[in-house]
Parts: sequence; C-alpha cells; structure tokens
Amino acid sequence: MGDGAFRGCSSLSSMTVGAGVTSINDDAFLNCGKLAIVTLPESVK
Repeated sequence: MGDGAFRGCSSLSSMTVGAGVTSINDDAFLNCGKLAIVTLPESVK
C-alpha cells in the first residue's frame, strides 16, 4: 500500500486490507481521524 494511500480520508472508520497486500508504507492512513479498526492479512510483514 503506497505512501499516503488513504491520507485525509476523514470519514473512513474501518478498513480490511486485502490478502494481496504485503506492506503498508509511510503515512498510509495519515489524518484519518475516525479510523478505529484496521484488519490486516497475514501477508503484511
């Protein structure tokens, strides 16, 4: 998942990351103030 992929998504409250994702780069969820739940697959290292 690229740098700042969801940056500023202020209405995002939960996220389920797909199994094909292997890493999450810097600031992927920066300024996502309502984000409370992130579900990660085992593929993320």
